[in-house]
Amino acid sequence: MKVFFVLFLAFILNGQVLSEDLPNQNDRSSRELSMAENAIFSSLLVASSKNGRYLCSQTPLACIGPNGAELGLALVASKNSDASLKSLASILRYRIDAAISEDYSCYTLEKGKLMAAALRDLKADQLAMKCKDELMYAKTAHKELFGDVDSQAVCAEQVAISERAKSLIDAIESGRKCDNGDF
Repeated sequence: MKVFFVLFLAFILNGQVLSEDLPNQNDRSSRELSMAENAIFSSLLVASSKNGRYLCSQTPLACIGPNGAELGLALVASKNSDASLKSLASILRYRIDAAISEDYSCYTLEKGKLMAAALRDLKADQLAMKCKDELMYAKTAHKELFGDVDSQAVCAEQVAISERAKSLIDAIESGRKCDNGDF
């Protein structure tokens, strides 16, 4: 049900927040990447809102099942196209932690040098602003649901994006990998 709620929210947001960066939205792969990024954003947004936390505490059924952010991340990471590598790199704009952060690192390390190039191409200032714009759009469109969400709960700061990208590039260049059991 939680996955349904997150996907429903992504449908409500209609992909408008994320879709402008993906080429040719008529292409299935681009639509899938857009939907996956929306699932990640929506999952973080719902978890950061008072309404989302209340829903989970009052209706446990609403929060059973895989996390939408984890599923979205897995979909983005399952592809090796230039667009998917760019999408995977750009997920650094979100404030991800715990299992999602660990999975992100493992997927990134698994991609190796291709991913290092995508991370080098990132513009941390633009990514930080993009997340804040996504949040502002969601808060404006659904003030009653997300008016209480602070950008620091969902969006990574420019410095954090730059530091994480550099750390991942260094790890890739040193040949670091995750164990198969890590994700």
